[in-house]
Amino acid sequence: MKALRYIVLSCLFVLGCTELEVEESLPRLDNLTPSTLPTSLPVFNLHVEQDSFDYMYVRYFRDIRISARVDFYAEGTKTFEGKPAHIEIKGRSSSRADMKSLGITFREPLPDPAMHVFGDQELLGEHSLHSFLAFRLRNSGNEFGKTMLKDLAYTQLALESGLDVELRYGRPVHAFINDTYYGLLNVRSDIDRPGLSGLLGVDTNRITLLKTDPDNGNLEFEEGNAVLAQNMRDALKEENLETLHSLLDLDNFIDYLVFQDYIGNSDWPHGNVAAYSINGAPFRFVLFDLDFAAFRTKNALLPEMEFREDDLSRIYQVLFEQDEAFRNRLESRQKELYALLNPNRFNRILEERASAIEEEVSYLIARYRQPASSLHWRLELETLKRDFERRDFYMRRKYNIK
Repeated sequence: MKALRYIVLSCLFVLGCTELEVEESLPRLDNLTPSTLPTSLPVFNLHVEQDSFDYMYVRYFRDIRISARVDFYAEGTKTFEGKPAHIEIKGRSSSRADMKSLGITFREPLPDPAMHVFGDQELLGEHSLHSFLAFRLRNSGNEFGKTMLKDLAYTQLALESGLDVELRYGRPVHAFINDTYYGLLNVRSDIDRPGLSGLLGVDTNRITLLKTDPDNGNLEFEEGNAVLAQNMRDALKEENLETLHSLLDLDNFIDYLVFQDYIGNSDWPHGNVAAYSINGAPFRFVLFDLDFAAFRTKNALLPEMEFREDDLSRIYQVLFEQDEAFRNRLESRQKELYALLNPNRFNRILEERASAIEEEVSYLIARYRQPASSLHWRLELETLKRDFERRDFYMRRKYNIK
C-alpha cells in the first residue's frame, strides 16, 4: 500500500473553515492484475494493440475505432474470455478527462444471464438485458473524479419512480487495459441502435433513431427510416399539432419532461436528447447522461423551454400552446411524480451505491488522484445530497407542490 499525505480544507457550514492533515494508505497498482484485484465488483480486461490504443487515446476528438478482445470476471470467476469487439472513445466534454469513457461493440450479441455483466438489475416495463451487442465503460461523465455515482443514482431514482421512459442501466466495475489497471468506471447499457436493440428485444433495422446535435439543438436523423425522421422535421416546422400527436408517445414525453425539469439537467434540452421509433410507432425519448443535474438549484427548465429554440423545446411549445389536454396531463403527472421524488429516497439510493464502492475508490485515487482522497469523495457525496435537497425545495415552491 502506498501512503498518500494531503491537507484538506474542510469548510463546515456552522463552524467555518479548518485545515485537516490526513494520511491515507493506497493500494499499489504496479503488480495488480484482473485475477488478483481483491474486489466484489465485476472486472473487464481489454486486450488491444497498445500503440493503436495510445493513438486513439490522445486523439479522442476523432472517430477512431480499434479492435479488441474482451475478458470479463464476475465474483472472481472469468465468465468469458477473448470476445472480439471494437472499442472507441466516447463522450463529448468528458472525453478530455484523464480516464476516458470507452464504447464497446461486440461482433455478435452476448447472452447476459450466463455472463453477469449487468448483474441482477431491476428493470422498467418490458426492458430486457438478456443479451447485448454494445455497452459503455463510462467515466461518470462530467462528474469524473467526484462521487462517480451521480448518473447512476439519478437513473435509479427514475427507475424506482416507475417513469415511462427508457434508461441506461449500469453498475460500477473495474477495468484493465492489457492487464494494466485502467480505472473504476460504470458499465452502462448503450442507447445507439445496437444497445436499444438488446434492451427492447427487436432487430436493429427496425429502429429509427434521432439525436440532438448539441451545437445547434436540432433533433437530427441518425439511422433507420429517413422518411419518418423527415415527417418529424416537417411537423415541427409547420407546428402541426395533429401530426406531432401521431409521431409522439405523449405519456413517455410527459414523464421525460417532468423528470428532467425536476432534477434540473443543465446539459439538456439543447443536448443529450435521443428518441427512437420501432417500425414507425410513435417516437419515445430516452433518459440518459444525468451528471449535470442540480448544478443550478433554482431554475425551472419548463418555463425556459417556452422561449428556447432547440427542437425539443419547440416540440414542447407546440403542444403546450395548442393543446389544453396536454397541459392538463402534464400538470397532473407532475403532481403524481412529485409524490414519489424526494431527498430521503435519493439519499438512500446514493448511500446504497456508495457503500458498494467505498473500498474500491482507493484504486481510482491511486491511479489518477481524482478524487484527491477518500475524504474528498465522501465530501462530494454530501454535496450531492445537499444540491438535490435544495433543488427539491425550490422546485416544489416554484410549482406550489407540497
